[in-house]
Amino acid sequence: MELSSLLTGTIGGIIFSGFIQYIINERRIKYEHIKSREENYSNLKALELKNESEKSKILRNEKIKAKQKILENLLTLNIECSLSMNYIQEDKEVSNIDIHDFYLKQTEIIIEAQTYAEIYFSEIIDYFNEIHCLSNSIWGLQQNYFGYSKKNEIAKNDLRIQLIDLFEKDSAVIKRVIEALRYVDI
Repeated sequence: MELSSLLTGTIGGIIFSGFIQYIINERRIKYEHIKSREENYSNLKALELKNESEKSKILRNEKIKAKQKILENLLTLNIECSLSMNYIQEDKEVSNIDIHDFYLKQTEIIIEAQTYAEIYFSEIIDYFNEIHCLSNSIWGLQQNYFGYSKKNEIAKNDLRIQLIDLFEKDSAVIKRVIEALRYVDI
């Protein structure tokens, strides 16, 4: 009986030991799985932060380029809608067709700047409506100045005074936009 008890005890010990080893292995596997998931989660969060940082840098660069393009367009408009440009056009003896083309070019410049503002800097968008209205008024006066009133010096002088007033208003709005652009968030 001793042998049978010894054999039963040994077999029972082996089974119990195997069962304990099985439980230990299961817990080790669960622990490794949990640890692996936590590492994957940490890696994913780090990657997301890196991607957010890269997206932020890309957006910042796009805003800087947009701001530069808006400034370039505003400075171009400031030159084109000026008394100096009006004198140059007068010396060149521009036609109504030239004035129309000039206005269409200005409109394209305004729309391009306005598009960038709409996308990146909505706080300055209203200025572009004002600039466009002034540009349209300048175009209308220049049609009279270079066309219908070309030979009437009295009418031209009156139109010149009105143009100077519009050039000054346009320049003032452009300066306000440029000033506002200094403070927009990039």
